[in-house]
Amino acid sequence: MLSLLLAKVPTSRPARSLRVVIVGAGFSGIAMALAMTRDGHADEMVIVDAADDLGGTWRDNTYPGCACDVPSPVYSLRDEPNDWPRFFSEQPDILRYMQRVADDHDLRRHIRFGTEIVRQEWDEATACWTLTTADGETIEADVVVNGVGPLTKAVIPDIPGRDDFAGPAFHSAHWRDDVQLAGARVGIIGTGASAVQIVPSIVDEVEEMTVFQRTPGWVLPKLDREFSGLERLLLRSVPGAHRLLREVTNLILEHGVWRMLERDPRVAARLRKAGTWNIHRAVGDPELREKLTPTIEPGCKRLLLSNTYYPALARDHVTVATEGIERITPSGVRLADGTEVELDVIIWGTGFDAHHFWAPMEVIGRDGQDLHDAWSDHGAAYNSLAAPGFPNTFFLLGPNSGTGHNSVVLMAEAQADYIVQALEHLRAGRADWLEPTREAADAYAEEMAERHADLVWASGCGSWYLNDDGVNDTLYPGRVGHYQRRVATFDPEAWSFGRRRVAPAEAEPAIA
Repeated sequence: MLSLLLAKVPTSRPARSLRVVIVGAGFSGIAMALAMTRDGHADEMVIVDAADDLGGTWRDNTYPGCACDVPSPVYSLRDEPNDWPRFFSEQPDILRYMQRVADDHDLRRHIRFGTEIVRQEWDEATACWTLTTADGETIEADVVVNGVGPLTKAVIPDIPGRDDFAGPAFHSAHWRDDVQLAGARVGIIGTGASAVQIVPSIVDEVEEMTVFQRTPGWVLPKLDREFSGLERLLLRSVPGAHRLLREVTNLILEHGVWRMLERDPRVAARLRKAGTWNIHRAVGDPELREKLTPTIEPGCKRLLLSNTYYPALARDHVTVATEGIERITPSGVRLADGTEVELDVIIWGTGFDAHHFWAPMEVIGRDGQDLHDAWSDHGAAYNSLAAPGFPNTFFLLGPNSGTGHNSVVLMAEAQADYIVQALEHLRAGRADWLEPTREAADAYAEEMAERHADLVWASGCGSWYLNDDGVNDTLYPGRVGHYQRRVATFDPEAWSFGRRRVAPAEAEPAIA
């Protein structure tokens, strides 16, 4: 089949090296760099990141209590075991792990920090991408792998008077250590994953706290604990112990938690019982219990894990406001019922835009096609990692790459392995560019929509998983293992191949 597809493509050109730019030095960018290193082509790549160090989400989010709600054995790279101190790791430990992996594989020599890419433009004639930085520098690349991730664009809702507040106001992703919380009246807007971690972490510090809740979500007990010294010793010294723990953890998530997303009524009932117990064990006030009890199906919104959130909300100096916010005022928040809540500090725990996270970076593909326009309704990419009209560019953790039950690190690694296989077709001189066919991309998008229709995310609640039109373009509607098998082998029959029209100019490599 491959010989038929490439019959019109000259095959006599010699093998060549590639100039590969990886945008982003977070988990997915590191996964891609390791895949290229294993493949023996580390010297072809450069990683660019706007910040002054690697880490992505785990570098940027430093709010009190910041931790992962995915178990550490699967929230790590498959060939890079770690001596994790606890089952659900905290932000400093995850960041140290990423830094250690990068140092062990000498990845920093490939990274250009302080390099923000604002535009990527494809040149059809030379089959080359030109990347423009915020400083006006241009970088040329044969292939671009975008690993900016979906949790980069913080969202602050457009509430009337949002900019009128006279005190400090900041998003959880832009935590301000210079703001004094001790003795302050603090308002936390939003009750998602970051707020569930922040509230109990600062509740003893503040004088008063008001948590503004729109819709309660399911908060389940967090089965977290520290690994004992003996357990850590065994994991370090027994061959295969880390891999076994990883596989067992993955099995539980894939075949236990996933059943909830398939709307298994028995699993849903058990989760409701666990979530209700979590409320009742900590909250004695019937009125507060009612405010905190969800009416949506478990899993429709992101499941949250905490043993300390509800006890914090039950404290005497904490109020849960559910009346809705009418506007932000210079002195605080006015609720829909007219109540004025005076505040000294506002913390926005309102999450990220997972649907337009490529903005403000421009990506201009074939015939001047703008990626923002192509994805104006919703994001769509073949195998969740490449789009027609954008040759030689890939998206790590792009549309429909997330999981509602397992680790995105597993998804990113599978995508990186697939991309490495695709690069071999270019490196072997069989073609100068490749992109998925429109037919393959449309079929994949249709499958995503059909599979989502039967899952819990389509049960009627609104969540950040869905865009404004109710389309779920963030999560993969299947088990991680299903996706891993799907992308295990590069499928050339789903791709178009072509040649440049103009020979590249003789020049020094542009990505040194």
